Amino acid sequence: MSEARQATDAGLTLLEMVIVLAVIAVVSGAAVVALAPTRGDAVEAEARRLAAAVQSEADRTLAVGETSALVVETGAYRVGSAPSRALPPDVHVTPAGTIALGEGRPFVLAFAGARTRWQVAFDGLRAVARETAG
Repeated sequence: MSEARQATDAGLTLLEMVIVLAVIAVVSGAAVVALAPTRGDAVEAEARRLAAAVQSEADRTLAVGETSALVVETGAYRVGSAPSRALPPDVHVTPAGTIALGEGRPFVLAFAGARTRWQVAFDGLRAVARETAG
């Protein structure tokens, strides 16, 4: 190569590549921190997740004509034959026990965290998660 870099040379030097990668890493890290759920969101996420699981299992039991169960324990819950799902340490669900699905019986479960409260209500056909005052 000649003494001076020719204007027609294209490409990046190693230093330029390292700087670009560092900028991408910083921006990606900031995005992850900004989009990470907060503690209050854990209660909402679990309530919505359980409502979706209950709705799916209720639809399945109606379609095949059998019953299933929602089991709520301290620190975990299980819907139908799915494995138990552990709750985050600051999320509590009441009441504990076994609830039959497929019989059309309504129920309400309360989810409580440090700052927010949600409930999952099932009217026999539809499960919904909603924030409550409290």
